[in-house]
Parts: sequence; C-alpha cells; structure tokens
Amino acid sequence: MFEFCVRKMMRNKWMVACLLIGFIISTAVITCIPIYTGSILHRMLIKDMEARQEETGLYPGNYSVTLRAIQPNMQEEELEKALDTFFLLEKKIDEDNIASLGVPVVVSSKQYRYVDSYVKVVRGTSRDRKEAMNLTGRKDLFDHCSLIAGKFPSSQKNGEIIEVMLTEEGLNFFELSLGDTFDLTPYKERYPAQKLKVVGVYTYKDTGDLYWNSKIEDHKKNAMMDFGLFQDLFVEGETPLIDSANWYYTFDYHDLQMDQVSTVTSRLGQLKSTVGEDASVVFKALEVFRSYTERHENLNMTLQVLLAPVILMLFFYIFMVSSLIMEHEKNDIVLLKSRGANNLQIFSETIMKNGIIALVSVVPGTLAGIFICKVLGLSNGFMELVGRKNINVDFHLNSSYFLGLLSVFMIGFLAIMIPAVQASRMSIVEYKRKKGRFFKGSWWQKIGIDFILIAVSAYLIYNYTNMSRSLSHSDTGMLSYIDPALFLINALLILGLGLLFLRVFPYLIKLIFLIGKRAWSPQLYASFLLVSRSKGKDQFIILFIILTVALAMFHATAARTLNTFMEDRVNYAVGTDMVLGISLPYQDSYYKVAESEEGEETKLEPALPDEEGYLVHSVTYLDIPFQPFEEIKGVGSATKVFQKPGTTVSRGSDGWNDVQLMGITPHEFAKVAWMRSDLLPYHINEYLNLLAEDPRMMLLSSSMKERGLKVGDEIQVAWKDQPYAMDGIVAGFVDYWPSFNPVKSDKQDTETDPDKAPALVIANYSLIQAQMRLEPYEIWLSLDGDITHAEVYQDIQDKKLPVAEVEDAGQQIIQIKNDPMLQGINGSLTLSFVITLAISFIGFLIFWILNLKERTLQFGVLRAMGLSRRSLLLMLGCEQLMITGGAVAAGILIGLLVNKLTIPLLQYLYAPSEQVPPFSIYMDPSDYVKIFVVIALMILFGVLILGRMISKIKIDQALKLGED
Repeated sequence: MFEFCVRKMMRNKWMVACLLIGFIISTAVITCIPIYTGSILHRMLIKDMEARQEETGLYPGNYSVTLRAIQPNMQEEELEKALDTFFLLEKKIDEDNIASLGVPVVVSSKQYRYVDSYVKVVRGTSRDRKEAMNLTGRKDLFDHCSLIAGKFPSSQKNGEIIEVMLTEEGLNFFELSLGDTFDLTPYKERYPAQKLKVVGVYTYKDTGDLYWNSKIEDHKKNAMMDFGLFQDLFVEGETPLIDSANWYYTFDYHDLQMDQVSTVTSRLGQLKSTVGEDASVVFKALEVFRSYTERHENLNMTLQVLLAPVILMLFFYIFMVSSLIMEHEKNDIVLLKSRGANNLQIFSETIMKNGIIALVSVVPGTLAGIFICKVLGLSNGFMELVGRKNINVDFHLNSSYFLGLLSVFMIGFLAIMIPAVQASRMSIVEYKRKKGRFFKGSWWQKIGIDFILIAVSAYLIYNYTNMSRSLSHSDTGMLSYIDPALFLINALLILGLGLLFLRVFPYLIKLIFLIGKRAWSPQLYASFLLVSRSKGKDQFIILFIILTVALAMFHATAARTLNTFMEDRVNYAVGTDMVLGISLPYQDSYYKVAESEEGEETKLEPALPDEEGYLVHSVTYLDIPFQPFEEIKGVGSATKVFQKPGTTVSRGSDGWNDVQLMGITPHEFAKVAWMRSDLLPYHINEYLNLLAEDPRMMLLSSSMKERGLKVGDEIQVAWKDQPYAMDGIVAGFVDYWPSFNPVKSDKQDTETDPDKAPALVIANYSLIQAQMRLEPYEIWLSLDGDITHAEVYQDIQDKKLPVAEVEDAGQQIIQIKNDPMLQGINGSLTLSFVITLAISFIGFLIFWILNLKERTLQFGVLRAMGLSRRSLLLMLGCEQLMITGGAVAAGILIGLLVNKLTIPLLQYLYAPSEQVPPFSIYMDPSDYVKIFVVIALMILFGVLILGRMISKIKIDQALKLGED
C-alpha cells in the first residue's frame, strides 16, 4: 500500500507539492500562535520584572514562607501541641516546597527567630526604653556577608554568653558598641533571658547577591548568631524557644517559561492552604504573574480569532487541491469500485497518502512558524516592519504545540476526506453521466449558506453594538486593546457576501452577454459561453480573490485606525512632543498673625520659623533664564505653559470651583501644540488670535458655556496662595484643547449635573505674570524629526537644566507599540494578508494551469477552424477579465461595505473617558495602493506564466481521438 501511494504521488508531483504547501502554511500559522504568545510575553515579563527590581532594589524572583511556632498569648497546654505541629510542617516544607513550584531555584536559605524579646536602651535620658530585638540564625549567612569590624559569631556558647553581630545601623539604633554585653529579655516571663555579646559589625558582601531578599536597612533590629548554634540551643533542645522559621527561595525569572507562570501562581496558593492560616507565603511579584496569566489567555484568543480567516482560507485551499486531485483520480476510483474495491480500501489509501504529506510538513512548517513569530515581533503597523530588537523565540515541545499540530491534521483530514467521500459514493455510470451534466449549483447554494452567514453577521453587529454601548455608558471599560469578536464578525460577513457574489455571478455574466449578444466578436462570444458554463470550477479562485482583497482592505483600515488613534490619544494627552516640569528656586518666608493697635483686625509681621504663635508660611519662587531651554539640541520651538488645577472662576455673584487654568503665550503655543484638525470648528490658530488681540481675553471650555457664561462676559480667576484675583474677558469657547480631557470618567454624574463636567480656562501667560505671583510652570518643546529623544535627554543633563520630570509623547508611543497585544494585532493583520495573497496566487495558477490543460483539445479545434493565436490569447484575456477582474471588483466593493459597517465598532474597545480625542476612522490611500499593487503584480505574474504555457502548446498534436 505504501509503495502504491508513493507511486501515485510521484505521478502527480506538482499537485502533491501544492497540497504540501498548504499543510506547511497551515502548520506554520497554527503553531506560531503559542510560540509567539509565549515568546513575546516572556520578553515583556522579563522587562517588567527588571523594572520592578530597579524600582524596589530587590530581586523579584524571591519568595518566602514564614511559619510561626510559639504564638503570642499561648497557654501552657497549647504550647506542646503547637510545637509538634510546627515541626511536622517544617519537615513537609523542607521536603516538598521547592519541588512543588516546578521552577529551578537558584538560591535557598532558612532562618530561625528566637521568641519575641527586647533590650533596654538609654536614649539620652535617665529613663530606660525597651526596644524590640530579634535574635536570629540564618543558614550560610557568613558566606554572604563581610565584616566591617570584629569577627563572626562563634559556633559555641561562651559560658552564658551568645556571640552575635549587628549591622552598623543596628549598632547605632540600640546605642551599642563592639564588645558590649547586654541582656535579651523575652516579653513572656516564663522564657529565659539570654546574655548576648556584640562581636562583629557586618554588611552585604555583594548587594546584587540573590541570597538577600531584603535591603540591609531591614536587618537593623536583627542580632545574627551562628545558625548551627541556634538549632542546638533553641530548636533541638528540650524546650524549643523558636518564635518562627522563614524559608527564602530565589528562582531565576529569566529561565521561567510562560507556561510555568500559571503553575507557579496556583501552587503558591496551594502551598498557603497546605501550611495553614498560621503561615505566611510572600511572593512580591505575584500580582505581575497573575496579570500575565490573563494577558496570555487574551493574547492567545486574539491571535486565534485574527488568524481564523487565514485558517479558513487554508481549509478551502486544501479542500480545493484535494478536490482537484480527486477529480483526476475519480476515473481510477470508480474503476476500482467496479472491480470490487470497498470504501475502506479507498479511504485507507487516501488517508495514508495525505498522512505522509502531513508528517513531511511538520518540520518545515514549524520552522516557518518560528520565522513568522520573528516577523510578528517586528511589526509596527499593516505591512510595516521596523528595526526593533527581535524577540527570542522560545520553542518547546509542550501541549500547546502538539495541540496545534493536531488541529492542522484535523483541518487537513476534513478538507481531504470530504471530496474523497464524495468520490467514493459514485459508480462508473454516474461518473460518466455527471461529466456531461449541466451545472445546477453547489450544495452551499441549495442550503443558503451565504444568506445564513450574512444574517448571523448582521445579528452579531447589532448585538455587539447594543452590548458595547451599555458597557461604555457605565464606563467600566472594554477588553484590553482589542475584542476578537470584531474580527470574527468581519470575516463571517466578508465570507457571506463573497458567497452571495458567487451566487449572482453567473447571472451577471449572462446579463452582460445578452445585452451585447449581437455585438460581441467570436472571441468574446466564446469567452462568455465558457465562463457561464464553467460548472462552478471557478468558484474557489473567485472566492480566494474576494477574501484577499476585502480582508486586506479591512485589515489595513483597522490597523491604521487602531495605531493612529492610540498615537493621537498620547499626542493629545501630552499636548506636544515633550513637556518639561521645571524645578524653580524659591525662598521661604514666615509671617506672624498679630492684632492691630485697635484690636479689630490682624496684620502679618515677619517672623522666624521657630517663633511661637500662629505662623503663615509663604514661598517666593525665583524665575530662571528661558533661553537655555530654547537651545536644547533638537528643539524646534519652546514655550512656557502654566497649569493650575483647582482654580475658581466667578462672574459677579456666581462662582465655579475646581476649574483648570492654562496660561500660554499664543504665538509660541501655536508652534509647539499638537491638535487634530477636526476637533474644533475653526483652526486652533484662529482661537489663539483672539487671545493675542488683548491680554485680558480668555478661552473657556464648552462646559462653562453650559453653566451660563457667554462671549463678552467679564470674569475673575483666583486660586489659593494668591492674594488677588485675575480679571479677564470671555473671548470664546472650545470643546477640546491640547492636554485637556473634557470627558469625566463618571459619565452619569456629568449628565445629571453639568457643573461636575471638567472645565478649563485658557489665559495669556503675560497676564498671569503681571497680576499674580510667580509659580512653577512647564516648558513645552517641539522636536526636530532627525534627532533621537536620548540625545535630547543627554543635552538636558549636560546643560544641567533644573528639570524635575519629563513627559515624552514619543517614548509613550514607543511603549504602546511594544505592547505584545498591539504587536500581535499588527503582525497578524500583515501575516493574514501575505498568506491569503500567497494562497490566492497558488490557487490562481492551479486554476488556470488545469484550465489550459483540460482545454488543449478545444484550442486545437479552434485553431483548426481558423482562429489565430492572437485571437486565442484575446479570448483567454477576456476570461481573465471576467473571472479575475470581476473577483477583484467584488472584493473592493465588499471591502468598502464591510469597512463602513464594522470599522466604527472599534470605538467600543474604549470607554468614553478614553476616547479623547474622539474616535475617528483612518484610511490611508498608501495602504490601498500597497494592496492593489501587490495583487496586480500577482495577477500579472500569473498571466505571464500562462502566456508562456500557451505559447508552448503544440496545437497540431492536440487533434487526437480520445475520451475528450
């Protein structure tokens, strides 16, 4: 059987090669999902853990288990039982704890602590004070610390004295000196006091040593003794005097795989339940791990749904190739059945043949999947790759990988067995009759799959819109970045509309044929007849092209919309390229409130900070030169912007609190501010011109207009710590302004009470300087595009400018673009287009090559009747125009329709408070140019191959007798 299968495969090599390509691509697409998900999240996990380590100064791979032995207020009868329980649990933890996590532990340590005790410390007074001190012993301690003075504690007790060592900070805290002897007294009188002697002062040998799970300052109250001596005296003695035991473990999170994260998280919880409520299990990075478990699931699901259309097309492709192979083998199959072969024999041969192909595709498919993961990691948008550091692909033979392979085999099995079952049901008589029968429609047309898919898509769009509106109304937020249901709805709608076009396509051809029936040339006449009588053979190639064009248009628009909208959100929130928070020098002044001579009023008199009485503290800020900021390397323009929240705006007796004040210099602000053109009725410069006409002119947010203010009103602006109010005139109202969020997070409160809506007043900074005391301000910078942000930071540092904080729009955008979810979306959309294009191209060639081979006799007859080679090529060109051109046109129309229906749904991915500036659909013509150029090149390349094949056909040899 095996030799028979191999011979049949070799007899039809190029069709088997096409089937192998389908299996390889399927393996690559499906297996790349778990590989990419694990790799990109592993990279992000390492970055987050490294950031946590830099922030806290502690290694985030540490976790500890604390088990109490002698509890406070424990009675005598409870003590023995508690100690027995403690030693049993201690043995269990020692034996099982490390192995239970399933991760490689780099360092482990154990520490005991003596019962709660104190020492008496004299703190510069005649009264002694009790300060808690922990007498502890830690395993392998002396190997990981170095002595500042003295020696390490002895492993033997010196009479009644136990030698200990303290940190330098602990020595100062307890007011002890090297060589001092003191009493350590337990809080419970029934426990004996211990006499300790300070023989050493220690510190960490290496601050980066993973042995330490806390900072040196945290050991201030710990008196460290020899671990072995502690065990002999207080653990293994007749009366254990151990308060608690701590186990410290450190694993290398760089070697941790993503499929182990959920295991570590769950087993830490299991460990807590195992040791009981008296124990404490601390893992500071647990929240990070939990978030990554959720992110792993969301990203995995998102990629599966994003690549679902590709998998569907691969199924159709394998089904098409298998159908073509079965079509060629039908004569052999019906012949075998007529000679007594049963279905099992036919199926076993088909399964073995395609099983060989599937197994051969595993290795190249996996390698292609790894390559796809690297491409996904470099994606920055639709059909856009950048030179960021590539991800380290972590490939493991885990359950996810084998599940992916099983999915590939199942898809291939179904796609292959459906045509095999159809072929096995046919007798030789039915086969001969069917070859001459007129095509009456496919099975899906009879069932109405196209109408079902369109109806389901319409319902999903309606349901998704209603559900999303209710969620956004409550402002609870949506899924992180992307809801895969959107792309699933889109794929179903495109497929349904594509099938609907296949239903009406023959009637359109017939209609066009009838309209010009008397005017068509013989070549066109023959083309129309051949296309209308194709018996459905062109359905797959038409559907492939429609899906390729429509999906590419949707993916391009969706990717451009998501990426641009995220960039707009950052640019608007920051307001410019870079915002510098300036630290101004200041002088402190103190004033004492004193009564006047009449005793009726108070006045302020200068005072010293330590004088008695009620003092008022005043801060006087001093300005700094502005020119150095304008001369920062790479800065195109710079301006001062004063931001003051919590100001009060009043008009006569009416007043409104909690208003945001922004002070700007209009002509400078116009050069640095970022503003989308559709956010205001007029260009932002028109509003800035109003401010420039008169220093007293002010712009207000539209929420202030709803409170009764109107253009021309005179208002006063005041805030705390300013002795006077600032006068102004309302010049106009704005809905949006750089860095101002007009949408309150609690939408319902805003609707019921307009006074709660965020409010903004924009004034001339020159007016603020003239009428109010100087306060800290920001400096907004616009940067040249040819400079890196690192160079700007370095120049600020070199010039030693007093910058307290930096808000960088460019760095925030880079951080967003590096998010694994967005990278996965961009990469998946690009990958979907490339793969669908490749499938369409291969299907295009298969269709036309088989079409030409089947029609060799027809071409010979036409040439014999006097049809020239040029006319023959013209006839084939017309067929190409009707089939391929019609499919491309249908794909464009379907893509435009689907974009109009589904792209607006992307706005529901964000809560209303996050849609600032408002959600907008972005369609970049350059994306469509890329799509149509690539598709045009595909068709052109295919036509050239077909033209070369036609030129090599020997027409004189086509006229022969045979079944055709």
